[in-house]
Amino acid sequence: MKTDILKLLMFVSKQSFYIFIIQLIGMQLLFAAGISGQHLKKVKVTIVLEDAGLPEIFDQIEAKTVFVFAYDRTITGTGKKMDVNFTEKPLVEVLRYLSKEAQVAFRRVNNTISVTKQPKAAHPIKQNQGRMTLYRNALLQAR
Repeated sequence: MKTDILKLLMFVSKQSFYIFIIQLIGMQLLFAAGISGQHLKKVKVTIVLEDAGLPEIFDQIEAKTVFVFAYDRTITGTGKKMDVNFTEKPLVEVLRYLSKEAQVAFRRVNNTISVTKQPKAAHPIKQNQGRMTLYRNALLQAR
């Protein structure tokens, strides 16, 4: 009887150890999957274009980096042309400039950068002499 309990205890200990090792390996794989590639601050790009639209600028960035842009043609179809002159600048600075100039927003998922229209403020707030005015058919006073 005593030997049966010892055998059972040894069996359970071995099985628990094996399960622990499997969980440890699984956690390593799980955390390793979350590590992404390059940060946009570390990617340097040189782009010099005159009178270029967004698709041309995106094509240049795609040719010089590992990133791919995903966008709807109606977003870039506004026809706004701009001059771009960046020499060895971080990609994040280029995207900020394009965001301001073309009224678009960027979101990165792995090596894909999705481009959307920049959301407009639904409720513009104006502060005026201690009062906050909320324009949407209502006037609120702040105390």
